[in-house]
Amino acid sequence: MKDLKDFVLEVEDKDVFVVYFEDGTMYNFYYDEAEAGKIKDELNKEAKVNKCEVKKEKESKIQK
Repeated sequence: MKDLKDFVLEVEDKDVFVVYFEDGTMYNFYYDEAEAGKIKDELNKEAKVNKCEVKKEKESKIQK
């Protein structure tokens, strides 16, 4: 049987937009796709070797 906490966490599991470096290291996550894209572009401009990308994931996967 699930705890009440588990049910609440399932309901609140939102999609987030995560900025990753090419090697898979997470930079940060954002609730707004446009903001994540802006940060990705800034990081890529800062150093061409960054090659950042944005991926859509569930918040529960990111926050533990």
